[in-house]
Amino acid sequence: MEQEVAPEADRLAHAFVRDITKFGVVAYAFGELDLCVSADFEQFLLESAPYGRALIVDLSECRFIDASAVSALLRVRRRLGDRFHIVARPGCIAYRILEILGLAKDFGVQKRPLRLSP
Repeated sequence: MEQEVAPEADRLAHAFVRDITKFGVVAYAFGELDLCVSADFEQFLLESAPYGRALIVDLSECRFIDASAVSALLRVRRRLGDRFHIVARPGCIAYRILEILGLAKDFGVQKRPLRLSP
């Protein structure tokens, strides 16, 4: 039997998932990071970073990222310092945006999973 899906329901606008590993907390962002979700995204990241643990933000599956989400990343990095890391696949939209803005190097964006000490 074939099911009908409303056009707006056939894709998820965004999702945030965290995974606790021995290397730190990995926070995954999926979909679109825009003005509508940037405050929730920032809060999610801050709640994902328990004191003393690394926060690794994987942006490889983002389909869209705007200035408000980049600003959220900057604020979180300011609070967490060297415990904050970004992973993004080369060619993905988040990597390209951060590279265009000159932030890929500043953020230390990793092109593959980090090897952090536990």
